[in-house]
Amino acid sequence: MEPGHFERLARDRRLVMECLSHYNSMHPNMQYEPAPGEVIRYIRSHDGVSWTHGNFVARRKRSGCFPFLPAPRTLFFFELIRTSDFHGVVTCTPLLADCICKTCYRLYDFPDRSLACGHNETETICEMCYRRFGVLHPFPGEFAYGYREYLYRCYY
Repeated sequence: MEPGHFERLARDRRLVMECLSHYNSMHPNMQYEPAPGEVIRYIRSHDGVSWTHGNFVARRKRSGCFPFLPAPRTLFFFELIRTSDFHGVVTCTPLLADCICKTCYRLYDFPDRSLACGHNETETICEMCYRRFGVLHPFPGEFAYGYREYLYRCYY
């Protein structure tokens, strides 16, 4: 049975807090907190391992002269893994781009639009999620599972 609206919100909030706890522990000078916005995710299972890729929105924690002003929102990418002996966050990082030009290697957020560099061939970053769901990804090498040649190679 599909969870209700408030149950989904609570589940998404726990997920975002777990991801940001992971990110903030590794970046003590760049602390983030959840911001209003939808959590998007795509789940894929392979050989008894379940991977989840997704996005959420966060803001830098308030500080400085005007802590009452909200910081700009930042889109994050997260990656979770579930195995028989581990379940948790593998990757949590601010998002830079979702595709790369095969000719000049510039990064772009939207692969279906014409490229500003004038070239017309892009390379998708993650074959696990691309064209199956609207998850945006970081630069290749900044996440563990799904990037082209690593599609069936798991990192624990």
